[in-house]
Amino acid sequence: MYSLLFLPILNLPVGEPTIVNFSKYFIEPISDIYVLDSSNVNISPLSSGNVFFLLRKNIGKAKLKFVFTSGGSSVKSILLLVSKAKKVLFKYKSKGNEKNVYLAGSFNSFNPHSIKMEQMGEYFEKQIELIPGTYQYKFVIDGNWVQDPENPKMSPDGFGGFNSVVEVKGDNFFVNDINESTFAFSKPVTDAIVIDGDKILTREKYSLKSGVLKLKIGIGKHFFRIIGIDNAGNPSLPFAFAFPKNDFKGRIIYFAMTDRFFDGKKDNDRPVRDAEVDPRANFMGGDFVGITKKIESGYFDSLGVGLLWISPTIKNTDKAYKDVLPPHRKFTGYHGYWPVDFYNIDDRFGTMTELQKLVKTAHKHKILVFLDMVFNHTHIENPIYKKHKNWFTSLILPDGTKNIRQFDKYPYTTWFDIFLPSFDYENSDSAIQYMVKYGVYWITKTNADGFRLDAVKHIPHKFWRDLRCAIQKKFKKRVWFIGETISSRDKILDWISPAELDGQFDFPLYWVIRDCFGNNKSFKYLAQETMESINKFSTGIWAPLMGTHDFGRFISLANGDLNGNEKKIAFSNPPGIPKKKAYRMTELAFAFLLTQSGNPLIYYGDEIGLPGAGDPDNRRMMKFNRLSDNEIKLFSSVKKLGKARELHPSLSRGRFFLLKTDDNYIIYLKKYFSDMVIVGINKSKNEIKEDVKFPEFLGKHPIQLSIPPESFILQSL
Repeated sequence: MYSLLFLPILNLPVGEPTIVNFSKYFIEPISDIYVLDSSNVNISPLSSGNVFFLLRKNIGKAKLKFVFTSGGSSVKSILLLVSKAKKVLFKYKSKGNEKNVYLAGSFNSFNPHSIKMEQMGEYFEKQIELIPGTYQYKFVIDGNWVQDPENPKMSPDGFGGFNSVVEVKGDNFFVNDINESTFAFSKPVTDAIVIDGDKILTREKYSLKSGVLKLKIGIGKHFFRIIGIDNAGNPSLPFAFAFPKNDFKGRIIYFAMTDRFFDGKKDNDRPVRDAEVDPRANFMGGDFVGITKKIESGYFDSLGVGLLWISPTIKNTDKAYKDVLPPHRKFTGYHGYWPVDFYNIDDRFGTMTELQKLVKTAHKHKILVFLDMVFNHTHIENPIYKKHKNWFTSLILPDGTKNIRQFDKYPYTTWFDIFLPSFDYENSDSAIQYMVKYGVYWITKTNADGFRLDAVKHIPHKFWRDLRCAIQKKFKKRVWFIGETISSRDKILDWISPAELDGQFDFPLYWVIRDCFGNNKSFKYLAQETMESINKFSTGIWAPLMGTHDFGRFISLANGDLNGNEKKIAFSNPPGIPKKKAYRMTELAFAFLLTQSGNPLIYYGDEIGLPGAGDPDNRRMMKFNRLSDNEIKLFSSVKKLGKARELHPSLSRGRFFLLKTDDNYIIYLKKYFSDMVIVGINKSKNEIKEDVKFPEFLGKHPIQLSIPPESFILQSL
């Protein structure tokens, strides 16, 4: 039998062939699909869970029924919601020497050959129909990917560049959550859809009268989605809410790099003895005992942390290795990502008993624990590599060059370094089985609550499906998966489904937060990208962030210390104590981050403004004592934000309504049932006074807000 964890709501473009892979919604593989019913849609089941759709005309909704088989069968209702499509004209001004110009975007999975543009005078043009929403795109000109030079709106593409952005505006309307059983809509509706988990509720379970919807069922352990349908057949923006309120979503994540957090036990300190290793790239003594002591002291409680992510615990090499990139400095495996034994703990971090105590202590404080899991690669010293080299990809490519860090060209086979062979999951089921057992083992031994998954996009979907299936069968509790995929939103979302990952870190928004708070880019850009992320991550766990161990520290960026190669700066000119303004911008960035719904990440040290350039400078030892006045003020502000998040579910779970924005300020409303909080952030040197209007359906009168210079406000309504 299948386990369909949520009902997919699909948006299909009119007249455009679309292939939907239903296998991603199921834990077990699909062997066949039969269509029982359809309306206004041409449907052809394909292989491996894929279904071909062609929507013949604009419709408001279509309910389709399928039978998915694999030894047994299960009938599920699949809901299709389609807004009225609008015609959108794309134009590229010719330079006179183009042969072929194609349009590629999120509307066609960035296929560089499916939509050819026709030359019309001095422009290449193509008109297509798109349903309301925000789309990213580029022109593919004779094989070269180019931004639209006449469109100033852009978004990070996840590869260091930008996509152009077009917004197709629709007649969007909202669900107004009055209380936990009563809902109204911001415009008249003729129908509504209520989804409880993976089931569409019948009208016996709810009533709809005069545009007001009332649930007739008790609130237990449910995940609801409510959608209104207007008289033209257009769906409202969905409203989702979950009970109980203390589930996974909304928890603040804190990443503690074990070796760099707190040294709680001196007798396991054992740095690598190598004169060529800079002390900053060596082991510094942090351990499980140190993290446990900080849990016991209430450090994480004071920040409102509900989820603790710790760096890889597995045994790493006792030697130092040279970075393949110039100037070839030596590093150790202090970070945990160079495994030589997948089934044993690195004794420099502690023992299995100490790790188990860490998890148990965290649970007493109602904090979940995620283990950082390395599935993509191993170290050449690992006996597994020596014994089963056929489980790994080749370092040497057919042309004789080395397959090192060719992340885009060879995502599933490239090595991160000459001493880090990648598993060949596409060609070795034995490797998959071995590493899946490794994942099951660590949950079994530690009782951890989930995994932070490293290098997700470099591991094929088959591995993640097999891991999810094994974990699901082994444990009664939900084991959560959050991934790291440094790419575009569409690429990130490709791995989020009930059969693979629960969610991912939002790196596209990470770059925007850095730019808008650290590099003085307009808050209009922040507003645009925030709403894009909220819409994209509507069905998965959203983990926004402003700091990570792979890039220079935010406060050093805001201080102007990271102009150039961050790894080079780490050794040649490491950032010193930031100026006061950098602390203020960090405080404002936290005000934005910790008022977003989902699971925002605090990278250890950012809460006090720990400076740093690239690796290993961005991984300095954590400070707990002798903090400066600026560090104390920042820490106090982050704690207050964490407390506000606990007191106001709208901050952690509510919907985002943009009220007003300009280059230097942003004002938005967070709403979750009766709890409503206005957030205002002002990064200018002048006080901001603005009359703020609320969405009409809320029935609230305009108010005047005053936001002091370089400050933020939280105002409860």
